[in-house]
Amino acid sequence: MNISKISPKIFHFGNGVIRAFFFGLIIISFFAVLSSTNWLPDAKTTTGLTYIMFALLLILVLSWFSFPKFQMFLKTIFIKHKWITSIICLVLALIWQIQFVYFVHPAIGFDVSAVHNTIINPNLPELRGYFSVNYNNLSILLTLRQVANIFHSTSWLTMALCSTLVTDLSVLVIIATIAIINFQKIPNIIYILASLLSIFPICMVPYTDVWCLLPISLSIFGWSIATQKSYLVVIRFLGAILSGISLACGVWIKPSVAVWGIAAILTSLLYILKNNKVILTSIFCLTIAASFVLAYQPLKKAVQDQHYIIVNQKRQIPMIHFINVGLTHDGAYKNG
Repeated sequence: MNISKISPKIFHFGNGVIRAFFFGLIIISFFAVLSSTNWLPDAKTTTGLTYIMFALLLILVLSWFSFPKFQMFLKTIFIKHKWITSIICLVLALIWQIQFVYFVHPAIGFDVSAVHNTIINPNLPELRGYFSVNYNNLSILLTLRQVANIFHSTSWLTMALCSTLVTDLSVLVIIATIAIINFQKIPNIIYILASLLSIFPICMVPYTDVWCLLPISLSIFGWSIATQKSYLVVIRFLGAILSGISLACGVWIKPSVAVWGIAAILTSLLYILKNNKVILTSIFCLTIAASFVLAYQPLKKAVQDQHYIIVNQKRQIPMIHFINVGLTHDGAYKNG
């Protein structure tokens, strides 16, 4: 049996499964958006601005199909001059984002409030109880405490601006990643990122969902460097090290970031079958794994040895709890 003939078939099959899986996730997300109660006229979250934006979008679509000159005008701006236009769109999105965060940075409840209040006063009994049960949130607490020490401020505005900065740095890293993979696609990704930044209010929330963005972006960036055949082997190894260290930081802040590491391993196995470069690819994978372990252990120890807040680690919620929550019909906590 010729393995070299079987390997490409397995590669294409595995690649097709991955594409189909993520396409399914995108379809589910898109369906969830369309079925949102925000579209209903009697929804509490629906405002006049919602109708105005929807009407403008509808007018834009109808104009595109009805007026050839208008269509040509948009093509000239957004396609022919896409490099300049995309950068302008990104700058405008960043300006809008900063303005939004500056004027809208409310106090947030739930887990975010617990983290913020603990930075101010870690000796409250209810906060000690919270972090004993939610032991996994100690990492974001220690991170934001360092931010507060650096800027000498615990205000919601400071935390919101720092979280926004993390989001924007992640955007720049994503653009750099696309530049490595396919330089000509940079305007396309800038258009997408500018659109997302314009409607991403969670950027101001000082919590794990935002602060894990930069580590995972850097990890993907490092992985992209490691997989570039045209780069020097030394540069590729440095990329692998960066990927492993960044992944460790991401998992430390938010454990579910480990999904990216699993995806990278599965993708590596597929490319081993395609290129038959078992030794080199395996070395890169081991480099990432070793970098991850060496970086994660000190971070884990920092949480275990922290003396900022007194907690009882034996009370922490097991991982199966979060899995059970996610398997409920709406994926949310219940009252009572």
